[in-house]
This record gives sequence, structure tokens and C-alpha cells, in this order.
Amino acid sequence: MSARPRALGYALAALSAVVVLGLGLRIAGQLGDLKSAQGDLADATHTAAELRGQIAAGVGPPLLDARVAAPSDALAQRLKGLGVAVRQSALVAATPAGRNLVVARFVAEGEADPVALDRLALWAQANARSAILESLTATAAADGKSDVKIELDALVREAGVRPS
Repeated sequence: MSARPRALGYALAALSAVVVLGLGLRIAGQLGDLKSAQGDLADATHTAAELRGQIAAGVGPPLLDARVAAPSDALAQRLKGLGVAVRQSALVAATPAGRNLVVARFVAEGEADPVALDRLALWAQANARSAILESLTATAAADGKSDVKIELDALVREAGVRPS
């Protein structure tokens, strides 16, 4: 009779060893999956950081701040500073461009001499990451000034948002 309990004990020990070995293999597989997921997460984090850097390099700082003044008025003041006598400045379209930013399309009309037009072109070139001079139409007048129509896209910080 003692042979049966020993056989049962050996069978139970063998079954326990198989169960422990199976659980060990399962845990090893899960650890491999965890390490793979951690590697994927590290790659995704690195890719996200690269994309943020590319976005920051591609989009410049806001050219106008809607929290301070109406964007069309602020643009009119900038143009006046460049020597353009602005008769009318209007915001005609706006598209979201990121957190707290919009790309705004402005149309301005006024008068300018050739030096002011040159300053305007240089200003747009110096702010190339924040503004795009879409079109500049000038019609010469007898007094040396030209009637101008300016279409400009510019980055604008949205109103009601605190600086980050």
C-alpha cells in the first residue's frame, strides 16, 4: 500500500514541476513582450520629440498678438512703421495652426513709395517663419507714391489665452 501513495506523490511532484515550468515560460514570454513594448514606447517618444522639434523649426513665433490689439489694427501699425500709409486693413480668413495660434490672411490697402515697398519686402523676408507675403500689387501714381494692395498670411496668437 505504500507504493500507491509514493506513486501519487511522484505524480503530484511531476505535475507541480510541469506547472511551475509552464508558468515560468509564460512569465518569460510576458517579460519579453514588456521589454518590446517599452522599446516601442521609447521609439514613439523619440519620434514625438523629433516631430515637435520640426514643428518648432517650421513655425515661427506669433507675429501679432490678438490679446494686445485687434490683429488687423496691429498689422496696420506695423505697415505704418514700414512707411505704408494704410487706408484699410482687414482680417479675411483664419485657420488654426497649433496651440493658441492661427494663420490669418490679411488684406491691406494704402499708399507707399518704392522705399516703403522695399522695406515691406525685407520685413516679410526677415519674418519668413511667421509671415508670408502672398501678393503685393502696386499701381504707380504721378506723385511718386503707389496705390498698393497687400495680401499677407501671418501667425497670430489667439485672444484670451495666457502666454505659455
